[in-house]
Amino acid sequence: MGANTFPDLELAFDVGHSSIGWAVLQQKGAKTTEIDILGCGAVVFRADDCLASSRRAYRRQRRHIRSTRQRIARMKTLLQHIGALSENQLNEPGCAWPWLLAARVLKGGQLLTWRELWDVLRWYAHNRGYDGNRRWSSTEVEAAKEDSEKEANARGLMGSYGTRNMAETFCAISGIDPLGKKKSTNLPGNQRPKGQNAAFPRDVVEGEVHRILQAHFGKLKGLDAKLEAALFSDWRAVPCPTLKLPRRYEGGLLFGQLVPRFDNRIISICPISGEKVPTRNCPEFLNFRWAMQLANIKVGNAKERELQPLRAAHRVALDKQMRERGYLTPKELKEAVRSLTGCDRDNLDTMLMHPDAKEALLLDPVQKLISSDDFAPFWKLLPERLQKRLRGQWRRGKAFTLAQIRRQLEALGETGAFDAELEKQIDTHNSNTRKKDTQITRDVLMQRHFPSKKLRLDGRAAFARPLLQQAYDDILAGKPHPKEEGGC
Repeated sequence: MGANTFPDLELAFDVGHSSIGWAVLQQKGAKTTEIDILGCGAVVFRADDCLASSRRAYRRQRRHIRSTRQRIARMKTLLQHIGALSENQLNEPGCAWPWLLAARVLKGGQLLTWRELWDVLRWYAHNRGYDGNRRWSSTEVEAAKEDSEKEANARGLMGSYGTRNMAETFCAISGIDPLGKKKSTNLPGNQRPKGQNAAFPRDVVEGEVHRILQAHFGKLKGLDAKLEAALFSDWRAVPCPTLKLPRRYEGGLLFGQLVPRFDNRIISICPISGEKVPTRNCPEFLNFRWAMQLANIKVGNAKERELQPLRAAHRVALDKQMRERGYLTPKELKEAVRSLTGCDRDNLDTMLMHPDAKEALLLDPVQKLISSDDFAPFWKLLPERLQKRLRGQWRRGKAFTLAQIRRQLEALGETGAFDAELEKQIDTHNSNTRKKDTQITRDVLMQRHFPSKKLRLDGRAAFARPLLQQAYDDILAGKPHPKEEGGC
């Protein structure tokens, strides 16, 4: 082909994991970059013909096996460090019925030895329950659907057998009484607990492990609230020099996991400005999300034919009220709007039916935490510089126990008022607790984490930072809706 000649036709392909897109192009002339699209289409593979599904299944299996092995190895390191069991004892094979041991404790039967409890913890390391694929579902949608079906099956099993947790359900399926002497049964493969295609909800499994551990507080060496926190919420709760995890690991050794880095792999481009978009965990996005709710609110009187957007003064007043607490409930938003405007009609009931509407009523997760009933009494006792430091750490995704916060106060020599508030909270809780329920102790309260759930938002915003900020400013100024004609 000469330097001044051009091919008549060009073929373009977009190869995906389950389809191939194609187009036939023709350049209009030698001195132009314009092209004609002569034809285009897509070839979609059937589910059985696509290699992606089987590859995804194998990939999930490898991840599951690797993470389970690591989970057990890390718990071994911690238990050996606290002197619960020796290395040889930790490496010994477990019994064949750990679910029976767990159910026995949950039914109020005989407590376990450390050897038996290690068998139970190892079993829960393999069967942690389904958490809704919170970390992975955005990229593995089909796998998430499969797991949701398994969760529904598990709830059906608990309902049919009248059980409240996974261990008792395993016993019920096997026809074994947890408080009896029978330990095993001979069932066909499809009738065994593992053959029921069931994934028990994560909150159910966590609840039963909490109960098992707390039943042994003070009965087994090293088993206390700190070890419970190390397994559930913060692997650093029990200092262990030989235990080192990556910085992006969140939670405890039993129920924690590495945080996927999907948000940093592909950074999308703003469709309007062409700039890169930020993560959703930024002030601009939170302001934008809340402001869009304000822009969507419409009110009117009985005499008016159509509802009208809020006035700028009303939007500013609502924004001020929101920032004082960091969040509003749907009921509080309705009351605030109707009180400010004196309207007879509005679209709030319809607008708040949207599944994302409640999330948009959270403007500042940190402010919501420090204004909560559980933490507000302690927050007001902290010096200003410590408050500033904690705000920054929380926004970066950190969590602190009351014990860790007290240690920072101790370095400043200001623990008196904090300790008095601790005793007050313990007395208040225990006086309102029924006699049959567990009384809270100082050690348990000191190991309570704030926040108890992560504050950071996953994913990325739809638009660039300047556009998000401009939309927020325009809405508070009473300008047209950002997505309507005349909006930004």
